[in-house]
Amino acid sequence: MRLHIWLLCFAILAPFAAVDQSAAEVYKRVGPGGVLEFSDQPADDAESVVIPPANTYRQAPLPAFAADAESQEEPAAELAVSIVSPADDEPVVNTAGEVTVRASVEPPLESTPGRRLQFLLDGRPVGTEAEPLLHLDNVDRGTHQLAVQLLARDGEVLAASPSSTFHMIRPSVHLPGRQ
Repeated sequence: MRLHIWLLCFAILAPFAAVDQSAAEVYKRVGPGGVLEFSDQPADDAESVVIPPANTYRQAPLPAFAADAESQEEPAAELAVSIVSPADDEPVVNTAGEVTVRASVEPPLESTPGRRLQFLLDGRPVGTEAEPLLHLDNVDRGTHQLAVQLLARDGEVLAASPSSTFHMIRPSVHLPGRQ
């Protein structure tokens, strides 16, 4: 029986929890048969019920989203890229025309997620890598220019290396005098 009374009280008082309590008075009285009755209308034998303020929670401000922090690129003046290998004006002797290009990046790419390197051979893009290493195949005989650019996520060039020259020498068994 006591449980029914509490449930009845809760059912009656629950709508008031969503309403501003300062705007409404609640009255309690014992009705016929000893049943508690609650009302917003005063009666001769009713007493006023003090309703405590509702519990509220104010959420703390959220920290900046990780993607927002990563999208703020460092200024290009602090970045440096360069071609390490082949060295400037170095001859590369390979019958298949293969050359491995190594670049240097400061700060290292691992510390700046989302950035990548774009390698340029004779001014044309030949590969975009997340590592400072690129393997080129079937490079023609002759003198070539290498450069590397550091790119942001959106493709913006953050830093560029100076051009480095190398000379591809492809000896041939069929044409021994031609290199």
